[in-house]
Amino acid sequence: MPISLKRPLRSYGKVQRATRPLPIPAKYAGGIFTEHCLEHIEIQDGLRVLREFFRVMRPGAYIRIIVPDAEIYLTEYAKHARGEPSKMPYGPDTPYVRLPGLEGTYTPAMSVNRIFLHNYENQGHRFIYDFETMAKLLERAGFMYVRKLSFAVGSDPKLLLDTPSREVESLYVEARAS
Repeated sequence: MPISLKRPLRSYGKVQRATRPLPIPAKYAGGIFTEHCLEHIEIQDGLRVLREFFRVMRPGAYIRIIVPDAEIYLTEYAKHARGEPSKMPYGPDTPYVRLPGLEGTYTPAMSVNRIFLHNYENQGHRFIYDFETMAKLLERAGFMYVRKLSFAVGSDPKLLLDTPSREVESLYVEARAS
């Protein structure tokens, strides 16, 4: 049985509850899918959550993690800073361009601030991952065969629940419980 976590602030009520032990027996889950959740908790809590996911997963089961990708934002910002063409995720469609006095004003720094300082129902982003960081945490939690993938690509078809509108900004990571 795969377990899907989309927006833990809704499914658990509060982000803090997502860091507590899951009421699931060890080696029960045949897979875990989580999309745009882990960035809402501190990195050390993220490691605890990954360890808890590992605990409840059957050996050989896959986890699919989707989070905003720091590399995408920082690479595109660096291109802009060098005067090269860049394409920031969501571009000028940031909340800042709707603030009084800033209507219609956009810079790529606003996109970077949107992702690093994002505030959703008072549960803002606490850590933005790149693949290297996510891979190290997954390995530390006990997972093996950590891979960076892309939208709708993965080893377990039951876990390909990706939201299409998030593709432009997302990091797709898969790992296997040992």
